[in-house]
Amino acid sequence: MHYRTSANYCRTFQTGSNARTIEFKARKGLEKESLQAKQSLEKTEKTRKELCDKLKHVKHDLETSEKTRQELCYELKLVKQDLENSEKTRKQQCDELKQELDTSEKVRPFTNWLNTRQKLCDELERVKKDLDNSEKRRNTFEKDLLQAKLVTEQSEKKRLKLCDELEHVKQDLDHSEKTQNQLRDELKGVKQDLYHSEKTRKQFEQKLLKAKQDIKNSEKTQKELRDELKRVKQDLYHSEKTKKRFEQDLLKTKPGIEKSVKERAVVTAQLSPLKENIKWTQPTGTVDVKKKFAFINLIFTFPDGIQTTHHPSPGKPYKGGRFTGHLCTDSDGELLCRMLKAAFKKGLMFNFGKEGKVVLDGVTLYNRPLYDFKEWKTYDAYTQTLKAQLSAKGITEANIDQTEDLFETLNVNGSCLFDAAPSS
Repeated sequence: MHYRTSANYCRTFQTGSNARTIEFKARKGLEKESLQAKQSLEKTEKTRKELCDKLKHVKHDLETSEKTRQELCYELKLVKQDLENSEKTRKQQCDELKQELDTSEKVRPFTNWLNTRQKLCDELERVKKDLDNSEKRRNTFEKDLLQAKLVTEQSEKKRLKLCDELEHVKQDLDHSEKTQNQLRDELKGVKQDLYHSEKTRKQFEQKLLKAKQDIKNSEKTQKELRDELKRVKQDLYHSEKTKKRFEQDLLKTKPGIEKSVKERAVVTAQLSPLKENIKWTQPTGTVDVKKKFAFINLIFTFPDGIQTTHHPSPGKPYKGGRFTGHLCTDSDGELLCRMLKAAFKKGLMFNFGKEGKVVLDGVTLYNRPLYDFKEWKTYDAYTQTLKAQLSAKGITEANIDQTEDLFETLNVNGSCLFDAAPSS
């Protein structure tokens, strides 16, 4: 049987080691997957940061392009206003020159007319030059306006492209956020799997330790059983020898046994009338005699029980109790202690009361303190009354054992005495 159990333990040990290797491989795989998940999370985090940086740059470029566009529009308005103002001033100057010419033709003489004419010619040339300059300036402003329009168109195209790129960046960010959440969920799952695998590993380790301990215990029990088997064999060998010797002794003692049986029958016939005449009412109890300081303490203890055939009410339960008595350690106190022990052994001290309780039967115990001098007269009177009570029950100094131990614990079982009487 033990060989089978050891084989079963070996099988469980092998299965435990196989399960441990499988669990170790699974744990390694989960660790690799968790590392890959962490690396992918780090990569997504880097790409997310790069996309955020690009998004910031794009926003900055959009803001700068918007500012330049607004500045160009403002300059264009100013150029238009300048052109309109220069055109108005040119017309006004031409009108003023015509008026001056008309007035000079009518009023001034010829000499003045020549002077004014020369002045007007000079002013006319100056005005022509101003007109040419304003025309050139207008042409340059138109070119700048065209370039500004081109720049604004390019900036608008660039803004649209940046808006598209921004939408793509937002979509990529959304996708990266989704992938990041998925990877987090996968990482949580991997952590839970690792936690469960760690639990199973610990359980397998505990089972493995138990299996090892069971194997060790089975080996120990196997050795013990082998030793016991050897001892049993030796005991059987010796018992066989003793059996033969006892058979021989039995053959020799058969006549003595027959004789003792006859003597027992005679003794039982003699004891049967004595058993009917004896009245033992004291229940089973113990007395503990101890010395405390200069006094003797007697403690009588009776447990709860059921009354037997030798008691007043057989089959009914009775209530036990505890009774304490004090004596001095002088010669008179030791004598009274031995007398009380003799009365307790003969079952003459206690009886059953009306309520089924254990009570004292014609004997008193001294419970007062003995260290008080005022109590000595009462103690002396108690010793005289106790001697009289015990002598009335047939307990005297002459019929007690003076050599027995004074301080001891004594157990008295009256029912056992009655039951043992016929078989003695």
